[in-house]
Amino acid sequence: MQKMKITLAALAALSILIWGCGTKAEKAATENTKAESSEQKEESNRGTLKLALGDATIEINYGRPVWGGKDRLAQAPDGYVWRMGMNEATSIKTSAKLTIGDIAVPAGEHTLYMKRTGDKAWDLVVNSATGQWGSEFDAEKVIGSTKLTMATSKEHTEKFTIAGSAEGKSGSIKVMWGTHVMSVPVTSN
Repeated sequence: MQKMKITLAALAALSILIWGCGTKAEKAATENTKAESSEQKEESNRGTLKLALGDATIEINYGRPVWGGKDRLAQAPDGYVWRMGMNEATSIKTSAKLTIGDIAVPAGEHTLYMKRTGDKAWDLVVNSATGQWGSEFDAEKVIGSTKLTMATSKEHTEKFTIAGSAEGKSGSIKVMWGTHVMSVPVTSN
């Protein structure tokens, strides 16, 4: 009888130990799932535009804020410089020299911003500083700025979107948010 009590106690202790390990493993799996879910959410809040203009390749990486019923572009004061998205500022990588609107853009990585210049008027700004976050903007590193062509769409774009088109060495970059549509021509040199 004594041996049976010891054996049952040992089995109970082993069960607790195994159950405890299982709980830790399950907890670790849950933590990994949460981390993956967070990464997927962050990734879904980023967008990438890839264009081929002649021999040049262009990649624009940007944050995708949700419209949420507020026209933040119309609320921006004149002179306001915006990172064109959310979180990390919008980056552009190009394998060759480009002309974006009136701006001569060297090959390499740069940052894109938009600057409000008047009622329903925005400029695209190319900056040589990279890795900015939030509202960081180094005015001394501006490569150039050019007017964006403004239009209104009948369709509503809920998530901020940068799209593009290319034919040969020429194309365009289009920014869409809410009913705003802003575009600029781009050419590889």
